[in-house]
Amino acid sequence: MLVGNTLVQTAGYSVAWVVHAKTDATAILKNNEGMVETGRWTIEDDKFRWQWEKARRGERYCLRDFARDGNAVSYNHETGQDEQRRLPKQGVFDPF
Repeated sequence: MLVGNTLVQTAGYSVAWVVHAKTDATAILKNNEGMVETGRWTIEDDKFRWQWEKARRGERYCLRDFARDGNAVSYNHETGQDEQRRLPKQGVFDPF
């Protein structure tokens, strides 16, 4: 669902950030303020884990309970935060 595709976070009518999970376990994160960062992802204990060099102070960020919800993907944060919905785009999608 995520690997090889791009998750898109919107804010109103514009794109706030995108993250592309490459098939080689690397990832690219871009936001609407020009930040570009590379990181890595793994799947452990049924959780999709991101780790960036700078974003989130380099701490691993874990997502769980993925489900397709119409045109969006829904999931929960490992921290127990509310469910999030993101629009997946096939392949590489870069609106910036």
